Amino acid sequence: MNYLDIKKIYDKYQPYHESFFENMLIKFNCESNGIEGNSLTYNETKVLIETGIASGSKPFNDYVEVLNHKYAIDIMLHFIEYRAALTEQMIFDFNKTLLKNTKHENQSGQYRKVPVSIGMDKEIASPPYLISKNMEDLFAWYRQNDNMDLVEKISIFHVRFERIHPFIDGNGRTGRLILNYELMKEGYPPLILERTQRREYYDALGAASYSSIIGFIKASLINSMKYILESHLKNIGFELEIKNIE
Repeated sequence: MNYLDIKKIYDKYQPYHESFFENMLIKFNCESNGIEGNSLTYNETKVLIETGIASGSKPFNDYVEVLNHKYAIDIMLHFIEYRAALTEQMIFDFNKTLLKNTKHENQSGQYRKVPVSIGMDKEIASPPYLISKNMEDLFAWYRQNDNMDLVEKISIFHVRFERIHPFIDGNGRTGRLILNYELMKEGYPPLILERTQRREYYDALGAASYSSIIGFIKASLINSMKYILESHLKNIGFELEIKNIE
């Protein structure tokens, strides 16, 4: 059984209440920031988002990042409501929101003007003079492949976006917002890549073949749907059994 088979079961049950969905988005916030080094736990993230209270004694910027990410998710949900097509301006909006009140705020929501290295292995990203053209080519490729499997297409987009690394900061978080936007717009649950998967995730992004990131994203999506389905069906007195998942 593959991710499309599980999606059929997921669509049948529509398996979560609003509060559960909100908790999934909080976890997405926490883990996406955590991949980039943010130290807030899930509970600290939840308290901050729900009450505005900064519990604990973590670096101030960690709290700023969580609140910014919350506002970026709100923008994402607004776009999802209208099923808007992914655009360059949408990506600018995500990045600008993520970097508000940070040291890079003045350079947010625009393509960077300095060279950077990326990932745990410090590969060189697109040089500044090529970023606009690289992004234009990426959007053209994305529009031209409407008949391609959605998860495969957005996984490849994600790799190419991260290798371009168009912004001065926040590229990983922006990229994962784009990834979730395209999936959730088509009825999938929030895809949560956890901080404990950081090495595996970076290895998949840096692999020579796109099959690595496609496999990683599909497996993560299966886990997200299984987690939600099993929690829901257990609550209503049923037990979900999915065998031989690819």
